[in-house]
Amino acid sequence: MFSPDGVFATAADPRLSAAVGIDCTLSALAGVWLGHLSWREAVEDGGIRLTGSRDSIRRAIGWVGRNRFTAAPH
Repeated sequence: MFSPDGVFATAADPRLSAAVGIDCTLSALAGVWLGHLSWREAVEDGGIRLTGSRDSIRRAIGWVGRNRFTAAPH
């Protein structure tokens, strides 16, 4: 779902509130996806901020994933 407030991914009706908020810089998200950073490193550095329940955040991280050609996760 795209809006002036940001981009949202939802597995349900987009008119409902999002289960997880991902506020990030493009470089941080790309760094994670390319395997240059772990999710933990990106969050600790402040490049990625996640909001929502712990379970929803874990599912969102799994959904975004990593490039399949990257090395093993950190």
